[in-house]
Amino acid sequence: MPTSANSINESTTGIVGFTGTGFTASPTTQYNIQVGGSTSSTLSNVAPSSTSAIPLLSQGSSSNPTFSTMVVAGGGTGVVTMTTAYAPVCAGTSATGSLQVASTGLSTSGLPLVSNGSSSLPSFTQLSASEVLGSTSGSAPSAGVLGERLTANANITPLSNNVAKNIASIALTAGVWDVSGMGIFYGSITGTKFILGISSNSATLPGSDGINQVTRPTAPTASSDAGLTVCPQRVTISGTTTYYLVAQGTFSAGTLGFQGIITATRVG
Repeated sequence: MPTSANSINESTTGIVGFTGTGFTASPTTQYNIQVGGSTSSTLSNVAPSSTSAIPLLSQGSSSNPTFSTMVVAGGGTGVVTMTTAYAPVCAGTSATGSLQVASTGLSTSGLPLVSNGSSSLPSFTQLSASEVLGSTSGSAPSAGVLGERLTANANITPLSNNVAKNIASIALTAGVWDVSGMGIFYGSITGTKFILGISSNSATLPGSDGINQVTRPTAPTASSDAGLTVCPQRVTISGTTTYYLVAQGTFSAGTLGFQGIITATRVG
C-alpha cells in the first residue's frame, strides 16, 4: 500500500524540509535554531554558542548565521572581555576595529591621561616641563593653581631700636610656595645693623642669614636709603600658615622707618 505524505510526517522525528514527495535534511536538534537550507525546500540547524549571551549574527546572504561577538560595524564593540578594570575604552585601530583599553600607568594615582599620537593608545604618565603650557589669556592663575601669586606691602613703619617688627604678612594655604621679601630702611640715623627676614613666627627674625634673612651694617642717610632683599625660600605646608616680613634695626640716634613687600608664588 503506498505511503501517503501524512503518514511520513507522522513517523518522522522533528521538523525537516518537505519537497512534496519526501523529506530532506536532518531533523531539528534541541536548542538549535533552524534556518533555511542551502537549497530550496530544505532546512539547516545552527547550534548555539557554548557561552551565554552571545548574539546570533548574520554572515551574509549565502551563509548560515552564527553565534559570535558583535563587531563594530554591526553596532557592537568587537571586544569579548575588557581585561582591565577602570581603564578608559578607546576606539580601535580602524573605523570598524575592535575597541581597546588604555591601561598603561593606570595603577599609579594622580597621573594624567596623555596622548601618544594618532596611532597609539594614550597612557597615564607624568607630564614633562615642556608639556605644561602657561596661560595665554592674560588672566592671573586662580587660587590653588600653579603660579598663584600673593603679595602684601606696607607704607613706612617706624622701628624701635633692636625690636623685631612685622612689616607685612600673608596667609598661605596648603601647598608648596616660594616666598620672598624686599624693603627699604628710611631715616637719618646712627646705626650699625639692619636685618630683614621672612618668618612663620610673628615679630620674630628667622635667624638664618643668606637663607631666610639678610643683614647689612650700612645705615640709611637723609639722602640714601638702605635696601635689603630676601631671596625666594621654598616652604611646604599642609595647612594655612601665615608668613611675616620682619624688620629690625640697631641704632643709637635718629628715627628709623621701614617700607616693604612680601610675595609668595605657588609652585606645587
